[in-house]
Amino acid sequence: MPRDEKQRKAYEFLLDHARSQQQFTAEDLARFTEWGKATADTYLKKQMRSIVEKAESLYRVKRHFIHLQEDDFVKRTSQKKNILPSYARTSFDSLFKIG
Repeated sequence: MPRDEKQRKAYEFLLDHARSQQQFTAEDLARFTEWGKATADTYLKKQMRSIVEKAESLYRVKRHFIHLQEDDFVKRTSQKKNILPSYARTSFDSLFKIG
């Protein structure tokens, strides 16, 4: 199983629910993605809080989610963080060039 398969399943689930505006529970998400309930709860409360609305024990995906690309979603919800900064290195000489 690829490392990001469950995030991709979550994207599929959320996209379907964004389109239909059908409410769901954390258990529904857990069952579809094969995450444990605690994992689904954590994702919904922390990493997905900007894309879902909660009313008691039910969630609804905000409509703007349909504009988010799958690869962007996977990157944003990945537990793996990039250790190295993403910038272009500049040499010392080019910073202090005289002349």
